[in-house]
Amino acid sequence: MRRYHLSCGDSTRGPVGLCGTVLAPNKRQALVVFRRALQDCTGEFGEVPVKTVEPGVEYINVYITPRNIRIKEIDAESA
Repeated sequence: MRRYHLSCGDSTRGPVGLCGTVLAPNKRQALVVFRRALQDCTGEFGEVPVKTVEPGVEYINVYITPRNIRIKEIDAESA
């Protein structure tokens, strides 16, 4: 198994960042594992609710579309 780091957004250059590391035998399987994990933690429409107790905020959702994540998002690989 190898370790793959996927980076699908950069919060230093934009408003939202998304990254993670998965263990898989190859890049293609790493993508499958990463997508599945995101699908497991998102709601029906790909939303990830942000919990807050800030007065006046009704809700904040971040939306993720796992099927749009590509192998090119793998930016690091190690043993």
